[in-house]
Amino acid sequence: MTEHAAEIRIATLYTDLAQRLKALRDERGPLRRARAAVDRIVAGGEAHYGINTGFGVLATKRIDDSELEKLQQNLLLSHAVGLGPLVPKPIARLMLALKVHALGLGHSGVSEPVFLALLEFADRDLVPAVPSKGSLGASGDLAPLAHLALPLLGKGEFWNEDGTATVDAKQVLADQGLAPVALAPKDGLALVNGTQLMLAYAAYVMHRAHTLLRNVDVLASLSLEALRGSIQPFDPRIQRVRPHPGQAAVADNVRAMMRDSEILQS
Repeated sequence: MTEHAAEIRIATLYTDLAQRLKALRDERGPLRRARAAVDRIVAGGEAHYGINTGFGVLATKRIDDSELEKLQQNLLLSHAVGLGPLVPKPIARLMLALKVHALGLGHSGVSEPVFLALLEFADRDLVPAVPSKGSLGASGDLAPLAHLALPLLGKGEFWNEDGTATVDAKQVLADQGLAPVALAPKDGLALVNGTQLMLAYAAYVMHRAHTLLRNVDVLASLSLEALRGSIQPFDPRIQRVRPHPGQAAVADNVRAMMRDSEILQS
């Protein structure tokens, strides 16, 4: 997969994401180009929102270069105020992979050390614990994504291996031989901006639905054989009389699976 072939499809969601994350180990051209633009802005000294200014009502307040790391860290910490039950580990795992994928597209300007640290989490299946409540979803899943990124700083929690409890992130990093990372200008904003929580839920549900639909067609074909039924109701001419796309697709699938059936022929 090249840096330009970043398509993630519902039907092959997990395979595509695994290939994508593997490719991003070596193919980070877009990310580096975006980061270079941020570095030029910082070096130029002019005020740019989210990089060397405050946020919200403080958007016009220039932040000194010596405080830029703290600015991004404070942004992350201030948004990590989620509440309620934790997002299930499979959803949080998918959320992490989708965030790495999005950052790898090269539109956020995230720094490479921060990106690689998140990629390392995904590779080692270190899944941050994310509260389920606290996101407006307007400018992004700010609170959930802040919690997803907290372990980069050695804060927050990870899920344990079987997803039954959480473990302090600082302890997990130490056990894994990893160290917290420093946030460069724009990193905090790149980490919290996005819709990977709602996207993870949507992709998870749609992938399961797609799998169930495929399995239902297989079960229908097996049942047709077991009952010694007829393939005639699945004739494409009948489907055209009642032009429902889903019905026609199911009929096509059943005919394809039953093409070589000796039972129906008998």
